[in-house]
Amino acid sequence: MKHKFLGLLTFFTLLSSLLLTGCNNENKNSENTNTLSVSVSAEYMDYIKDIQKDFEKKYNVNVTVIEKDMADQIAALPLDGPAGKGPDVFIGGVENLGHGGHLLELNKIHTTEFKENQWDIDTIDEKIYGVPLTTEALVMFYNKDLVQQAPKTFKDLENIANDRRFISKYEDGKTTGFLVNWSDFYCSAGLLAGYGGYVFGDDNTNTDDIGINNKGSIEGIEYAMDWYNKWPSGMLDNKTAGNFLNQAFIDKNTAVVINGPWAVNDYKDAGINLGIAPIPKLNNGKEYKPFISGKNWVVSAYTKVPDLAKSWVEYATNEENAYKLYKVNGEAPANQNALQKVIDEGDLVVDSIDHEQEVGVPIPTIREMTEVYPICESLMYDAVKENNAKKAADGVVNSLKDIIKQKYQ
Repeated sequence: MKHKFLGLLTFFTLLSSLLLTGCNNENKNSENTNTLSVSVSAEYMDYIKDIQKDFEKKYNVNVTVIEKDMADQIAALPLDGPAGKGPDVFIGGVENLGHGGHLLELNKIHTTEFKENQWDIDTIDEKIYGVPLTTEALVMFYNKDLVQQAPKTFKDLENIANDRRFISKYEDGKTTGFLVNWSDFYCSAGLLAGYGGYVFGDDNTNTDDIGINNKGSIEGIEYAMDWYNKWPSGMLDNKTAGNFLNQAFIDKNTAVVINGPWAVNDYKDAGINLGIAPIPKLNNGKEYKPFISGKNWVVSAYTKVPDLAKSWVEYATNEENAYKLYKVNGEAPANQNALQKVIDEGDLVVDSIDHEQEVGVPIPTIREMTEVYPICESLMYDAVKENNAKKAADGVVNSLKDIIKQKYQ
């Protein structure tokens, strides 16, 4: 499954391995105080063009727009910035760039228009390095031709899985009534958190306290193991499980999936009578607690026009322009006034994301988080193959502790 969150993982990988892209001379950070350079990937070009002219008029400046892949821009900044070739502002994540001192520290703005947990995604060591632009979280999709109403609990999902209509067409004795890619830790983290697990202690800041093998996490993994015993074996393969899930849903062999908002267009294009709702409650009566992530506007620490750059970030994230972003791109705006306007218009994806934002966990921004995803790829596989959740979780935690000690302490 190729979802947008993988962009964050790409940022981590590119930066930590120093696979930096070549410098782009057209990205030169101008010393002309009447010019601001803005870098965005292709999907945001129409949004920028829609808001650019009013900013230029208001501040009597020229905005130079650079089309560059977001991951490439983030990877290039540590070299391009000091050389005076990077942009002033761009859309990206704060993760390693904030730790590396490559982003300008910012202040909270539009304080009544953002939720506090959105700022957590932009904060490192109590310093803010970005302003929220979009919000992302997992939601539930269901085929209204196959189930009459949105499941409310995981017991409902179990009942759907037991329906003989959903006996697997891929493997005898298995079911595809409900699917979720828990081999991807971005997806399984919410399950573990719903049972009382966590990644790092002290609100994901204390790497000496890893909770992936605590009592709650083990309970969550054991519940997942029950599902893996019902699902086709391909669901255990992290490399292919996401594609398998999507295709099974598109082929109408699956009634319900948990996935990200990035999948909605594929499902609609496939002609599915699509229902969208919050993730059902777990069997312990608690909420599933997915990671809350999203895109941010950030300012290069190397900009020669910091005040102008900050003005752009404030302008681009106000209610009016956040709503324009939604109209152009369809992504859930982080600005709560704009988001409420979208919800009032009946967008069920955005409405469901808003619910998950209330119950979810801000995605950790500490450097050590980059090690969690690849190590946890084996968590569910090992638990199922060895029929031992505790052993698999202990193995993951021990590996994490070792690599954190080697690389970060």
